[in-house]
Amino acid sequence: MNNNLKYNIVVVFIGLVSNFAFTYIVLLFDIPFLFMDSIGTILSAVVLGPVYGAIVGILSNLILSFFLSHQHLYFAIINALIGLIVGFSAYKFRFNIISALVIGIVIGIIATLIGTPISIVLSNGFTGGTVDSFITSLIEKGVNIVKASFIARVLANIIDKVLSCLIVYIAVNKIIFFQKYILTANNEKREE
Repeated sequence: MNNNLKYNIVVVFIGLVSNFAFTYIVLLFDIPFLFMDSIGTILSAVVLGPVYGAIVGILSNLILSFFLSHQHLYFAIINALIGLIVGFSAYKFRFNIISALVIGIVIGIIATLIGTPISIVLSNGFTGGTVDSFITSLIEKGVNIVKASFIARVLANIIDKVLSCLIVYIAVNKIIFFQKYILTANNEKREE
């Protein structure tokens, strides 16, 4: 097994563990407006590219569906798209603080546009996450379920995805293990 393949396997493993661990922490401590289920997807996409990001996203939701809730399986498409979008964006543009913020907002909006209909169809807008209480309070104020689910999810997803992208930005700039690969990839881009 060559060094690149070993490195890729380690990064994929770190991505999967990160997605699972952060999701579990958010649920355990009932942290509002966060999902944190895509940090590892974003990390894998930035470091290894869009295909690896999508693979980590799909595998993460598959694993989460076995251990936490079957509903995670239905949202695998979102995590895969996050991996693809972040991976292509990180390849096209340098992954810096500004691009991390912009990418976080974009994937937060996309996650909402796809996730809201899925949650409405599957469970009338409620998925058992920390955003459900906000949806309930909006409904109690007279907002219909579709609007309440969309409003709550767009706020939560933008906060969550921007924070996730910023955490990954810090990780790839502070952890030497990730810096080596990023520097190599940037040098290869310059040579093209």
